[in-house]
Amino acid sequence: MALLKCPECKHDVSDKATACSHCGYPMNSPTSTKPRIRNGKPTKLPNGYGTIYKLPGKRTKPFRAVKTDKWVLDAATGKSKQIRFTIGYYATREEAMIALAEYNENPYDIKADSITFSEVYEKWNEGYFPTLSNPSSIRTITAAYAYCNGLYNMRMKDIRVSHLEGTILNADIGDSTKGRIKSLFNMMYKYAVAHDIVDKDYASVMFANGNPIKRERTKEPMLEIRAEREDRKSKEAEPEPEQTAEEKQAGEYRCNIARMIYDIESLDTIASIYSFIIGLLSVKKGGAE
Repeated sequence: MALLKCPECKHDVSDKATACSHCGYPMNSPTSTKPRIRNGKPTKLPNGYGTIYKLPGKRTKPFRAVKTDKWVLDAATGKSKQIRFTIGYYATREEAMIALAEYNENPYDIKADSITFSEVYEKWNEGYFPTLSNPSSIRTITAAYAYCNGLYNMRMKDIRVSHLEGTILNADIGDSTKGRIKSLFNMMYKYAVAHDIVDKDYASVMFANGNPIKRERTKEPMLEIRAEREDRKSKEAEPEPEQTAEEKQAGEYRCNIARMIYDIESLDTIASIYSFIIGLLSVKKGGAE
């Protein structure tokens, strides 16, 4: 008898065992990933392939296709427990089997089917916000997102162009802020398409008959560029730090010398500059002593 390593808990398990004795993880799965069919009906599915249940009662889609997500050990009973997720509900066993086979051939994110607008926003900004150079860029985006509260709980796959356009047009805000919301939609939908959350980029086809948002004379700058401009303005408005006494005195000296040099018209002026400098040096020397 040979020993194998359990891929879940890393304990040694017999090569003859059908499941790990420590955590219950299925072992020795058949090499085939396709269910076996006998007399038109599927036989027992391979370990780890998934399961199809027929739910009780009168239902239009009674067949439920599920797959094991992970195994957890119940500390109270000491037994392992399967944590499953649902792939879908189907009218016939054959449809459920096809869906299960397609998932095993090309696994996809089940949660993408039910993810909401607000959840996509959180996932998108987790990767995007760290790339911004200053906090004002983030404030600009979050301010635009605050006007999209009508979309927060909608599934991303259910949102259409009319929802996006309505959010912008019905917002009681200026055209510049509406432009920022439009830019936000563009960035979020690019993320959603790239991660297979939606199939179509509806943000790119908004206002196909003409953009009602004014200020079309100039191109709308990128969201972060606008935010950086506002941040610069706020920094320029900030008061300069107060100068020390030494810095003020040095500034006065420089101004006096500049005035006298500018007004040089005779040797008498040059002599007065020389006397002034000698006086400064003597004062500085006396202070050092």
